Amino acid sequence: MSSSLDCAACGSALVVTLNREERRNAIDDHLRNALLARLRAEPDPTSRGLVIRARGPVFSAGNDIKMLEATGAAGGAEALGRLQLETLQLLHAFVTFPLPTLAVVDGPVYGFAADIVTHCDWVIGSEGATFHWPEWNFGIMPTGSSLERSGPDFLWRGLSKGFTAHEAYSSGLLKQLDKREDLDAGLRAHTGWISELSPGMYEAWRAAVLSIRRPPPSLWSRLPGLWAPQEERP
Repeated sequence: MSSSLDCAACGSALVVTLNREERRNAIDDHLRNALLARLRAEPDPTSRGLVIRARGPVFSAGNDIKMLEATGAAGGAEALGRLQLETLQLLHAFVTFPLPTLAVVDGPVYGFAADIVTHCDWVIGSEGATFHWPEWNFGIMPTGSSLERSGPDFLWRGLSKGFTAHEAYSSGLLKQLDKREDLDAGLRAHTGWISELSPGMYEAWRAAVLSIRRPPPSLWSRLPGLWAPQEERP
């Protein structure tokens, strides 16, 4: 697996760790493709869940700005449009991953990386976790799950300064808030009870979530057959 994405076991869960600390774990083509390949691969029969976390003081700065600039310079709006579809495919891979997904956030998380976090089944974080969607400043709406997970408070906080850890916990974005030194213990506790879920119990829970968690209709037209409601899929 790519050096920008480390993989290791934590009990019965697979832990993938963003490892571009020198770039604030910004997501470039290489890291995005590595994540997508991991999510599309057949899970190990012994794995009962997937955890995503990051190395360093920043969870992720979001999409790599240098990558965006290079993509736009090389291919213009058409290339940037393809990149947008590829980012949506990664979010779709998180939503449809066959095992429970858990994000562990310690430090600030921005933009597309914050969207990834909100597409996980559960999110736990330290008191240093903060959530930011700078695309608001350019009139760009975040993806559906970011809105659904936080409710009306998201609109207000998203248009101002984002969420602190305590605000994220109060809004429901964070399911558990720990001190930094207790975060690994919290992760072990979560992976412990996740591993006790029967496959049938999790499948029923996931089906219920997917029945209500859908991106805005405007995205369906961009990815025919991928985001469409069940009755509209081929």
